[in-house]
Amino acid sequence: MKSEILAAIGETELQPAARLNAALAANDRVKYAFSLLQMAVAHAEHPEQQTSTLKRERIACGIDDPDLDAVVAGARMAGKSCTIAGAARVLVRIAQDMRVMAAPVLATKPEGLAERLEGLIKALPAAIDDLVDPDVIGAMTQVDHGGVDSLHHLVMDLHKRLNACRRLLPWRRWRAPPLII
Repeated sequence: MKSEILAAIGETELQPAARLNAALAANDRVKYAFSLLQMAVAHAEHPEQQTSTLKRERIACGIDDPDLDAVVAGARMAGKSCTIAGAARVLVRIAQDMRVMAAPVLATKPEGLAERLEGLIKALPAAIDDLVDPDVIGAMTQVDHGGVDSLHHLVMDLHKRLNACRRLLPWRRWRAPPLII
């Protein structure tokens, strides 16, 4: 949204910074979503253990959806699958935020990133009736899964590249002149 507004008023120098800020915010939302799904699966598998709402984390990353606060406590096993209320919505958000997160990197040095991103997004589990396979959630959120790529691994790679992009912004090297009072 910010990028479109900046483009409309002709502020092209600020667009990379706006995309970078949006990408870093998307990074926070994806990490929250991963934690939410992991904790929901853990609770479904061990309902006797205490749960967390992750409300503070949800608010901190800018997600205005209080229904997500009940997701962990409401997760239940259904055979070998796990019922997670809103799982389909969460997975759609992950896909959207992954694209936002990748945008600044894709605009600079994509190096096969677009194909990797789309391949991992296509591999997202389908959450029909909010039923998900706990193993698929585990594989998606693992960093080292026997040499198999995962969304979490991509998030880490993108975050490193975003930090590198942030260091390249022109005003990072610019210093304001001292104030004369």
